Amino acid sequence: HFYAFATALSLVTKLLEPVGLERLTDQGYEWQPRVPENWHPSINETHGVFATSSNSLVNVTLIDPVVVNVTVGEIGIQWVFSVSPRGGWAQGDDSFTIQLVYVAVFTFIGGMGMGCATVAGVRANYKLSQPNA
Repeated sequence: HFYAFATALSLVTKLLEPVGLERLTDQGYEWQPRVPENWHPSINETHGVFATSSNSLVNVTLIDPVVVNVTVGEIGIQWVFSVSPRGGWAQGDDSFTIQLVYVAVFTFIGGMGMGCATVAGVRANYKLSQPNA
């Protein structure tokens, strides 16, 4: 018995639309899903990238992206999804390091002060609890 073959043709953007990836774009992120290996020859120039956020180019690699492997085992699909902030991740500057040193120093000083106050309080209570000799 032969039943039939069916073929469906759809735009990738229409397939990804329900996922809401444009919300990532609105929040300042760029994204690129790609096929990790054995991609169709039509996407050779993009190294497997088949879609991208509206503000990035298909053939441009994202700056230090977070990469997630997506596998749909039931139908044998594997994608790699990359996301990074527009312009790359924020870098720490010297002022953060200076602030961190200040916090560490003042925490140490405060801890020492509280420790000394506790020891002084315990000694005072001990002296008060001792009978006069």
